[in-house]
Amino acid sequence: MFYLSISMLADHYLLIYERMGWANLLVGGCFIGAWYMEGFLQIVMSANRFTIITLNKHHVFTHKFTFTLFFFLVSAAVFSVISNQFLFPCCQFIVDQEMMVVLYVDVDDMYSYSNLMNKVYSISAASIASFFYFLVLNTIRKTTKIVSSSISKQNQKRDIK
Repeated sequence: MFYLSISMLADHYLLIYERMGWANLLVGGCFIGAWYMEGFLQIVMSANRFTIITLNKHHVFTHKFTFTLFFFLVSAAVFSVISNQFLFPCCQFIVDQEMMVVLYVDVDDMYSYSNLMNKVYSISAASIASFFYFLVLNTIRKTTKIVSSSISKQNQKRDIK
């Protein structure tokens, strides 16, 4: 958003003075790429919590596995950005200082595959992460019941907290 702030102060698009210039496409690509990575990371973090808490497996997310996983996630995010910004025939993502927003530039009479891809990524990330976190919370609830039944009433509230 630093780029958007500087563009607003300068009252023109930076580097190349046009709306669809390479600087705007680059900054928009970085923004949407970070958004894709955030969705991927939601899934990874929820899977990590599920693996450690529910499955009680602490050796799955090793340094080697995590670095390999992140290599593929960053590659998927970069491929998604390239598809979004250059391969799909419609709707590039830019930073627009005149409207003070980050938005898709629509092309008339063309279907927005970029928008469809974003919807699929959002729904998938939220659904998968929610499923894993539901399983984790269910495990914690069951464990709390077992712990609370095996301790005295005095210590029950303290241990649950």
